Amino acid sequence: MVEQIQRRKPYRLLTPQQLALKEQRDKEYEEAVQTLSHLFYQKKRTVGVTAEEENTYRQGKRQLWKDYCAWALANGIDEEISLIEICANDLESLKRELDELNETRTKAGLDLIKIQVPLVME
Repeated sequence: MVEQIQRRKPYRLLTPQQLALKEQRDKEYEEAVQTLSHLFYQKKRTVGVTAEEENTYRQGKRQLWKDYCAWALANGIDEEISLIEICANDLESLKRELDELNETRTKAGLDLIKIQVPLVME
C-alpha cells in the first residue's frame, strides 16, 4: 500500500470561503498555543515545573496541532496525497521547467539538457 501524507493545498486552489475559514482557524490555533505556552512558561520561570507538567504541556501542543490538521483536512484546506502522486506531479513540473530552460538554451545556441526518467510510475 502506498503511503498517504497530508499536505496543505496551494492557496490558489482554495475558495474565498476556505481562505476566510483558514484565516480564522489559524488565528484561533495561534491564540490557543500562545495561551498554553504563556501559562506553562510563566510557571516554569517562577516556580518551576515537573517532568509530568512539561509532558502535559507538550501533549497539549501536539493535540492542538492534530486537531488543527484534522480540521484542515475536513474543510478541504489540506489534502491527502500519495507519495507516488507527489513524484508524478513533481516530474511534470520538472519537465515544464526543463522545456523552458531548453528553449532558452536553444536561443543561446547551447546544447539541450536531457534527463531520462520513467514517465509513468507504478
